[in-house]
Amino acid sequence: MIKQRRDFISGLAVLGGAALLPGLARAGKPFQYPVDPVNVVIPFTAGGSTDYMGRLIMADVGARHGGKFIPENRPGASGSIGTASVLRARADGNTLLYSTASFLTNILLYKDLPYDPLRDFTPVARTVQLPLVLIVGRELGVKSIQELVEYLKRNQQTASYGTYGIGTSSHVSASIFLKKIGLPSILHVPYKDNRISTDLVVNRLTFMMEAWSVAAPMIQSGRFVPLAVTSDQPLPFNPRLPTVSSFIKDKFNLVSWHGLFARKGTPDEIVEFLNREVAHSLEKDQIQKSIVDMGFLKYPPLSRAAFSTFLTDELARWKGFMAEAGVSLI
Repeated sequence: MIKQRRDFISGLAVLGGAALLPGLARAGKPFQYPVDPVNVVIPFTAGGSTDYMGRLIMADVGARHGGKFIPENRPGASGSIGTASVLRARADGNTLLYSTASFLTNILLYKDLPYDPLRDFTPVARTVQLPLVLIVGRELGVKSIQELVEYLKRNQQTASYGTYGIGTSSHVSASIFLKKIGLPSILHVPYKDNRISTDLVVNRLTFMMEAWSVAAPMIQSGRFVPLAVTSDQPLPFNPRLPTVSSFIKDKFNLVSWHGLFARKGTPDEIVEFLNREVAHSLEKDQIQKSIVDMGFLKYPPLSRAAFSTFLTDELARWKGFMAEAGVSLI
């Protein structure tokens, strides 16, 4: 009887050990990612500042991992179309999103947004920040922000400003600027494409807020005149360009940013891997030079948890901006 009991217990131990073997095998399996091509959705048009930086960073990450990170532009509705498409993919790390602050602020703009940025996505890595530049066409004959304000006051009925759509950073920053100088009635002209630059050159528009990376070629050729920057600090590559805040004598720090995101439910080990790899790319001298050359500002690296806190804070900050700009749900 005693022997039978001992044999029974030994059998259980053997069976228990066997049951554990698959788990042990899984635990000891080496981490492999990426195995398949990784689709990186950029929810804006090709050739813009988001497209440029997203491709630059993910190409560098991909160069270390078989070139498997493949950008894809899916523009529309301030980035919400491409963003929503990521939710239709599996949460396996093979579909990622590279986006801007609009990823977050669209929840403050669209009543029927098909996603919740904080609930449905996992923050992976914050990359760069992007101040905008207040620019006019050369033919306008304006050479300073003071001259622009004087021009707007003289031409309130005919002046206009262009943006990339209601609720975008170009719209919010311009709208708040006009309120700060007491000219909120200047006509807003939203665009869905890059014809905005042509219209500014030929004076169909009076001014706009644009990313330096997009405006730089036209500035260098003399067709655009930069007047001020929307960050509260001067640009390191153009320190003589005044800040809007220094002119209006009030707080004005409307800066967008870029980040990498994954679907909620993506394995932690993949998210941690991507966070480290993006940080590694951003530390490279050539990448840092490109960030500055293209008019971006550097960000210190953030952990996933810190990036998540940043997003919560940014949502509150931009909620205030949208309210000040008079942007309501559409």
